[in-house]
Amino acid sequence: MSNRLGLTPPTKLTDEQKPVQELFGDYTKARYDTAPQTSLEDGTLIGPFAILLHHPQLGEPFYRLAQGFRKIPGLSPYGREVVIAVAGARSQAAYENYAHAIIAHKEGISEAELHDIHAGRCPETLTEEGKVAFELATALGKPGVLEQGIWDNAVKVLGRDGAAAAVHYTGFYSYVGTILKRHSGLGSHAVKCCGTASYHPSAQIHDYHMHLTFLTASACRTAVFATAKRAGFVHIACEKDSSNGWIGWYDRNIVGDAPMGVGKGLTGACPRDRARAGCAQR
Repeated sequence: MSNRLGLTPPTKLTDEQKPVQELFGDYTKARYDTAPQTSLEDGTLIGPFAILLHHPQLGEPFYRLAQGFRKIPGLSPYGREVVIAVAGARSQAAYENYAHAIIAHKEGISEAELHDIHAGRCPETLTEEGKVAFELATALGKPGVLEQGIWDNAVKVLGRDGAAAAVHYTGFYSYVGTILKRHSGLGSHAVKCCGTASYHPSAQIHDYHMHLTFLTASACRTAVFATAKRAGFVHIACEKDSSNGWIGWYDRNIVGDAPMGVGKGLTGACPRDRARAGCAQR
């Protein structure tokens, strides 16, 4: 995962950075193991850890703050990940959404539920805790004072400490999303960089928006061209087939376009998004 401040390999660490590298390295290995990915093969930190490494005085306070939140009672890991998903939906920070999609799945949040949250919808299948966490985290992202009714409902379901924890997590991961978004050298649609895949909700197979868009555009274009040709306004010559005799007519076109179609279908990203990501890296 590239960032505008640059990645810092272990061999280039300053004396101030070394304790922070060790702190983050031990923490991420103990908590996440290998998924989500938090470092490269040579131990170079990525994501928010790589960004904070450039200002090592922030490393330990960041770690202590995150650990302190986990000690506040009332909000389960499930509820916490709902809150983080809402914050990630607002920031659209690719690494944050990639990493916490993996963690959310481990805590029982389904792919379809996560997709709805990232689209700004509260899934009907969430637990009561999840729905209240979604409502509170969503309201906290809006301008103005939080509605008293939303807070009262959160306290009723989560308890006073649980509701406070949800507020803390919303603020904390809004900060994480901000530094990732501002310092990241990659767009949210980047497919893969330095071995780390990014999560983006548009890549879900149950979202047919792009399919409908392309089909509608194709149908309209066909109708317009057919009408124009029949009226004699234009002359559209038939395209000659491009074949090597492998399958039949247009087999070269099929072979050439198939990899692009499969890639777009699997990743939810267009070639221009990937090209832009590659340019950003350089």
